[in-house]
Amino acid sequence: MLLSSQLFLLKVKTGLVKHLVIFQPSGKRGKIEEGKTLLQAAQELGVDIESVCGGKLICGKCVVEVDDDNAALSPITGEERDVLAKRGLGAKYRLACRAVIEGSVTVFVPEASRRMKQTIRKSIRRKAVPVKPAIRKYYVEMSPPKLDDLTGDAERLLVELKKSFGLEGLTFDYLALTGLADVLRHADWKATVSVWMDKEIIRVEPGYVEHSYGIAVDIGTTSVGGYLCDLTTGDVLASDAIMNPQVSYGEDVMSRITYAKLNSDGLVTLHRVIVEGINQLTAIITRQAGISGEDILEMAVVGNTAMHHLFLGLDPEYLGRSPYVPVVSRSFDVKARELRIALHKSANVHILPNEAGFVGADAVGVLIAEEPHKQDKMVLVIDIGTNGELLLGNREKLVSASCAMGPALEGATIRFGMRAAAGAVEHVTIDEKTLDVGYKLIGNDDWGASGKFKAQGLCGSGIIDAVAEMFKTGIIGRKGHFNLDLESPRLVPGNNPGFVIVRAEESASGEDITVCQSDVRSVQLAKAAMYAGCKLLMRRLGVSTVDRVMLSGAFGSYISKTHAMVLGLFPDCDLAHVFSVGNSAGEGARMVLVNTDKRQEAEDMARKVEYIELAAEAGFQREFVNALNFPHFRDGFPHLKSILGEKALP
Repeated sequence: MLLSSQLFLLKVKTGLVKHLVIFQPSGKRGKIEEGKTLLQAAQELGVDIESVCGGKLICGKCVVEVDDDNAALSPITGEERDVLAKRGLGAKYRLACRAVIEGSVTVFVPEASRRMKQTIRKSIRRKAVPVKPAIRKYYVEMSPPKLDDLTGDAERLLVELKKSFGLEGLTFDYLALTGLADVLRHADWKATVSVWMDKEIIRVEPGYVEHSYGIAVDIGTTSVGGYLCDLTTGDVLASDAIMNPQVSYGEDVMSRITYAKLNSDGLVTLHRVIVEGINQLTAIITRQAGISGEDILEMAVVGNTAMHHLFLGLDPEYLGRSPYVPVVSRSFDVKARELRIALHKSANVHILPNEAGFVGADAVGVLIAEEPHKQDKMVLVIDIGTNGELLLGNREKLVSASCAMGPALEGATIRFGMRAAAGAVEHVTIDEKTLDVGYKLIGNDDWGASGKFKAQGLCGSGIIDAVAEMFKTGIIGRKGHFNLDLESPRLVPGNNPGFVIVRAEESASGEDITVCQSDVRSVQLAKAAMYAGCKLLMRRLGVSTVDRVMLSGAFGSYISKTHAMVLGLFPDCDLAHVFSVGNSAGEGARMVLVNTDKRQEAEDMARKVEYIELAAEAGFQREFVNALNFPHFRDGFPHLKSILGEKALP
């Protein structure tokens, strides 16, 4: 017989010991296995706690409050205490990613730790493209079978399609056969046949049906955008976006790859939640258009290689290991039902090709939408998201690269950083003489403190504005150091000096919202990675300047192009030739959805673009260090001289 202590240990090992965990103020509660963290408990119970770094003890955003000093949680470690101390938090606070459940416990989630509903911007430009979809509808009228004509229903339909439209060699999707007999007889042998790529019959509908529908999906690391299209006209009927539900398991690509590797059910979980998210998004969009998911016969999908793999349930582990090879590079098609996507039972999902490494199908979508391969001028396309992707070239040659830069600009490692949600500071101005600050919040119509929301923190565009304005006005110097000789009540001295953007009485938390030295450093690291990548691509093509810069992606579409260049996010260029082009990855997916020629173009161009692994490039470290300065240590920015004066020169 097992002793009680042995029985207890056995229960722990087999996951039978569970404790009641309650999260306030939401009141959500449930029995959670002993040994799991509070963050894992929150994920299971649907409690939205910020975890920007995915539990790597970097961001310090998953703070919870525990009133009971003897709460049934693992003891606090010195490392956890240090992270909390940097945020000015004392003994009653814990990090949800580190506090392990050892018994029943109640915790309070402060407002600053609650994930706000993000303002998701995934607009596309809807460029004109000839309509040539994968799905075509053919209306047929057939003679019914007779005793002297016992041809099978399927064969009868195939004969009519060949006779009326010259279609030969067609096959049936199995599920399209299952209801065929009833459809034809109830419709008096008059039906509309949906054929995929003039190869496969995937739907037979009674009578004459004119329209067919498809949906283009852009799976971003942070958000997922969807665009419902009429495949007979090419029109976008409805669009929307949601947060990528995988953010609960890691903010960036590497966090999710790590989660998939370290958890026995990690890959299954990440695959399941993104499929559920896409189904949720599809339901939202089809409801807007007054149709159902059953009406959608085709889906086109883009995403970086990690999102691509997780969507398909492919192991992403080796994307994170040199030489960073994907499971599959080429485009391919899979039935929606195999992925459990809630479309028509015979619908097809087309996934665009990956280029290489972390430059995936989303970059191919950008390429198809912006068409630098059809231009004479030297074009730099920057898709700014959680992962930055670069494309440089023209009709002669194209090169691409990927660099990790997004998390800092979207909240991670920024003390008051947050995603783009209501109450986030999205724009900042600083008066050059008085150093007074003007700010604009998402959700409020006017600048300043008036409006529906109080300031919660700074989103990506607000961070870029703030740091650029601080540089322009001399609050920080070229190296990013604070000028502590300035006389301003907004200047906060100390080991980690800062500058107050929003005063305490105007913020939701009742404390000053500042940009401090460590925040500036995080911005420098992010922008230096991007700039160094640009310079190495330029060196590969033997050019010293670019003629045009296109800022793509949800983030790239809303930052100030002037402030971005002031920081040195990309090389000098005439600002009149710097454009925000919306969600080009999503636009590329839409174009591929409505025009199959674009699929072949995507396949061809993905193989022609030369991918450069920046970390392996000689000189990357030197370029990175030079790019840490604002706007750069060596490179001049003559197009900024009217804004920066002598600071624009090296």
